[in-house]
Amino acid sequence: MTAGGALAALIRSSADRRAGGPEERCDLCAAPLAGDHRHLYETGRETALCACPGCSVLFAGNGTGDGPYRLIPQRRVKLPPVETGPLGVPVGLAFFVPRSDGTVVAHYPSPAGATRWEVDASAWREAVSPCPDLAG
Repeated sequence: MTAGGALAALIRSSADRRAGGPEERCDLCAAPLAGDHRHLYETGRETALCACPGCSVLFAGNGTGDGPYRLIPQRRVKLPPVETGPLGVPVGLAFFVPRSDGTVVAHYPSPAGATRWEVDASAWREAVSPCPDLAG
């Protein structure tokens, strides 16, 4: 497990915004951002980036999921309860990122800060089997 990553970036940006931090800017082109903006997942560093409308549209089409950036979906899906213990996630709040090699990484908060954990492949298959929306 490692501290940092996408969840930490989102928490930091949210905390800065509430604390009256500096104006947010696009992490790709440095354009000023509106309060409601899109985010990209940088696969190499496994972190979330803020994106302006112009930059986010570059990653919105089909075939862009295997590059260095993925547009983080805005949709929200209410899932049935999922047992997170077998996935190696000791808390109920987490997001899962499938990698191009088939592995899945969980990001979740912990007392030591944001944590990243590679999910056991068989445990992931068992969790997704009764809840296919989890894989999305």
